[in-house]
Amino acid sequence: VLLMLFLSRSREYMADSGAVELMRDNTPMARALLKISKDHEAHQASYSRAYQNVPGEYIRHQAYIFDPLQAGISSGNSVGEIFSTHPSIENRLRKLGYEVKSD
Repeated sequence: VLLMLFLSRSREYMADSGAVELMRDNTPMARALLKISKDHEAHQASYSRAYQNVPGEYIRHQAYIFDPLQAGISSGNSVGEIFSTHPSIENRLRKLGYEVKSD
């Protein structure tokens, strides 16, 4: 399971770098990641409710050896990163070589 999660995160990094290679600029990819992240933060509750109503969601939950959320493992810490299928936005931006500028 941990290997599958690691491979999933690795694929995300490769997809990000592939997009940057195609565009020859890291700024559009970084802006897209930031936009997606801000939207998710703003609508997290409604997205969570909708996600729970996806047909077959109970099957995904049953596939866990344990549910990271019920175990108290959040994606906001380094342990949570191990159990995540996607790297954090901060890590993705860092790998792209993009520095977030303070407003």
